[in-house]
Amino acid sequence: MQRKILNTLRLVFAATSLLAPRVFALSLFENEKLGPLIDMPINVRSVGVNPFSNIPKSFQKYVHGTSTFNEAFQSYLANEIASPVLKINLKNSSSSFGLLSLGEESYDADFSVAGVPLCNYQVRAHKLLSGGVFVLGNVPELDHNTAIPTPEEWPDLHATYTNLNNPMELRAAKPCFAVSNGQLTPMWSLTLLSEGLLYTALANETEVRHFQKEFFDAQGSAYAFEQNKLEGSLQAVTLNDLVGANDPTLTSSVFKTYVESPYQRASEPSLQFNYNVTDPRFDEVQAFVHAQNHLSFFTNLGFEWYGPKPMLIKLHVKPGGQINNALFTPGESSTSLPSIQIHDGDGVDLRNLISDGDVVSHELGHFIVYKNLKVTEGQSLVLHEGLADSFVFFRTADACLGNSICPEGGRMCAVPNTCLRTADNTIKYKDETWNQWAGRTGRLGHLHGQVISGMLWTLVAQNKLSTNDVSRLTYKAVSYFKADSGFCDFIASLVTAEKELFNGSHADDLRAVINDRGLGEFLPDAVPTCVGSTGQSALESSSSTSSESTEKKTSKSNPFLPSCGRIDHSQGHTDNTALFALMLIPLLFSLVKMPKKVMQKVLITPRRSKK
Repeated sequence: MQRKILNTLRLVFAATSLLAPRVFALSLFENEKLGPLIDMPINVRSVGVNPFSNIPKSFQKYVHGTSTFNEAFQSYLANEIASPVLKINLKNSSSSFGLLSLGEESYDADFSVAGVPLCNYQVRAHKLLSGGVFVLGNVPELDHNTAIPTPEEWPDLHATYTNLNNPMELRAAKPCFAVSNGQLTPMWSLTLLSEGLLYTALANETEVRHFQKEFFDAQGSAYAFEQNKLEGSLQAVTLNDLVGANDPTLTSSVFKTYVESPYQRASEPSLQFNYNVTDPRFDEVQAFVHAQNHLSFFTNLGFEWYGPKPMLIKLHVKPGGQINNALFTPGESSTSLPSIQIHDGDGVDLRNLISDGDVVSHELGHFIVYKNLKVTEGQSLVLHEGLADSFVFFRTADACLGNSICPEGGRMCAVPNTCLRTADNTIKYKDETWNQWAGRTGRLGHLHGQVISGMLWTLVAQNKLSTNDVSRLTYKAVSYFKADSGFCDFIASLVTAEKELFNGSHADDLRAVINDRGLGEFLPDAVPTCVGSTGQSALESSSSTSSESTEKKTSKSNPFLPSCGRIDHSQGHTDNTALFALMLIPLLFSLVKMPKKVMQKVLITPRRSKK
């Protein structure tokens, strides 16, 4: 029977291995489970002998010289398990730590039934130089009437693999028996691979009993500014979850930096990335640290990674051929990773784009929002930009985006010499400023997002909500979005999130800021038919410009005019590949001249200091 079981299992695995390999991304956050992890009753009993306890009779024969050490160990285990179907398998492990050279002796024991090993049972016995005995381990407890499963009862390997909710590439599978309630349960011991990292699992068609990573996360360190080079002092920071081992670069399970030639990539076998501020590699460290910090902020809000990883942070590259630019590209498959691209800036209109924490954080915010909101035109684009800005403002407690990126005399910042964009503003939906930014085409974009960020920031500025509470409120609202949500969905989601989180205690405050920004018409009780409309179908009323049709006409002739939504097909991108640029390219400023009274609307309060 033993040979029949083993031969059958070999055939099962061989047949399954012929299936087309499937590779799936796996999120490695600790709060995310792999499969239905079940805490099953396991029959296990600890055994042990040490120099401070009485020596069992089995080992006394060894002490008295009437048996060898391994014979005494075998006898000891036979007395402990007392099961007619269990076979004890001994292996000399004395050389594993060089013990033979010291004159010591060690043995490992595991167990099998009908030639199939038991899962995860081990006993180790050590012969000490002092003449004593040291034994550690656990043994299974089987009922005397234990039935041995037949080959027909063995779980299907393919079904077991599928049972892992987020399976990875299957590299090896070995059969083993688990012990539950005194009975044998057939299982598969799986070796899995994801992104070059190994994991093991113990599972069958209905349960996952054990799952663990077979590597250790490395931890590195660096010196970085809290936000940018112009504010604060250098601080020692910890770089978490680095792959380490044979990879000395800034690579973790979720982020991987890349630099364009001729720049040298940061690489330190010690994982101590302590560079001088003038070293170009310092900016690479800054970008990695800020991405790590912003992701931690979202993780605390409840975010769980989606799609392929790691995200590539590409530095010193020209996004869409633009020097003064940064953008996010979502990944589409395991061979198309999400990425953030950032150039340095030309030093005239923009600068410090890589080292300023707000830049990479803004782009990462797009990745978070894109989990639900896939459309990148019209109102949906305004939401993307306003929300990506808002989350940066909330985390840093500063209403100024890009404190260090606006040079004196630069033409691309909403607050000259100070902020790329700001939430300290009084801009309203469809007011003069809104229409001035839309221009003759009626195109909506980044600057219009300041209405969204300004509305939410008012709750903080007026001490209605803390930055933590407004972060929770906004994140909850985004969690309700559908792929093409516009202003109707956003406002309905906000008031719904407030009710869920705060039970209406801030409802009046929220409605007040919504109405103040001219968005009251989108409240669900004001226009019930608005609920469910999209960012495409509810762009503007017929009395205003037809922005949707205009956008579609202009996007192919100039994908960055006047803001940036989708790249045209001529550059090799599909409609499903949305590119989000951090800022507007200079062409906008030759088309839209902003009068002083428009600029004054974004200078209503002093810039808040980061804390």
